[in-house]
Amino acid sequence: MKLIISQKLLLFSFIILGGNFLLSYAVYKSKQNLIESEKWVEHTEQVIYQCVAMFSTSNEIKTASRDFILTNNKTHIQELHSASKKVFAYIENIKLLTQNNPSQKPNIDSLNIYMHMQLAFALKVIEIRNKYGLTSAINYVAIHNDNYYSRQIHKLTTIIQQGEDVLLHERRKVNARSLDVFNKLFIFVFILMTGFTIVMLFAVRKYLLQTKEKEKRAAELNCANEELLFQNKVREIAEKNLSQSESRLKEAQTIAHVGNFEVDIITHSEVWSDEMYKIYGIDKNEVAASKELFLSFIHPDDLNYITTNINECFKSFKSSASDFRFMHKDGSVRYAYSEAR
Repeated sequence: MKLIISQKLLLFSFIILGGNFLLSYAVYKSKQNLIESEKWVEHTEQVIYQCVAMFSTSNEIKTASRDFILTNNKTHIQELHSASKKVFAYIENIKLLTQNNPSQKPNIDSLNIYMHMQLAFALKVIEIRNKYGLTSAINYVAIHNDNYYSRQIHKLTTIIQQGEDVLLHERRKVNARSLDVFNKLFIFVFILMTGFTIVMLFAVRKYLLQTKEKEKRAAELNCANEELLFQNKVREIAEKNLSQSESRLKEAQTIAHVGNFEVDIITHSEVWSDEMYKIYGIDKNEVAASKELFLSFIHPDDLNYITTNINECFKSFKSSASDFRFMHKDGSVRYAYSEAR
């Protein structure tokens, strides 16, 4: 009988060793898949960030040229050239980041063309302002309407972002599947090893009855601790990823000078992001976000247009976009672009 038990213990040892090897290999492969998936998720998020920053900077080109028309201040020309360098640097970055996605190449090439056209238009306006004066420059802008380029750039940027959003969704699904495979494999190996343990315990129960109870409790406690540690690790990773995503969004809004807001269509209460308050030069702790607060900053000449646009949005529940001027808290007139969805 001792020989049979020794053989079973030896067989059980090999089974445990094989199970540990399989579990270790599964952990290694799953970890590699998770790391790879997370890299692709970060890669796609970087493409989206570059698109947001590029579009925001492209608006600076238009703003700088219009500011120069009105003020004839050479500083705005320097701002225009600085913004143009940044824009084309962003486009190059987007090209490099989307090399693995050939479907984006036509959109990026078109985006590059429209950016050159917008820059050429801005330089032409500056040239007319220098040679023929304010009135001629304003007439040229009114006739040719540079908003066409902005709309095309926004349209292409949106298409690129939507394509990357699809990739991001797919890569997050791959990430989730990798984690799910790991969990299922872990449970399978755990159940298999537990089954062999039960068989072995029955085989040696006459000799190890008291020891068996202690080992069983220790094994169950160890398994529970491992499962708890694993769940805590998964939760920590999820919380870290969420925190990083929120931090990146806030950083992207600060860099791009883009804010967002939400409106409750029932109560008409509003929530503004921190960057929205910065755009208007106000302290979020001193005022409450509202439609009235927003309208109080609108330039008098644009107030009727913006009010009508807002009312139409609430009535039709359709998306809309607006270019408008607003009065910064410091008294300066600034330009803004807004979308409602």
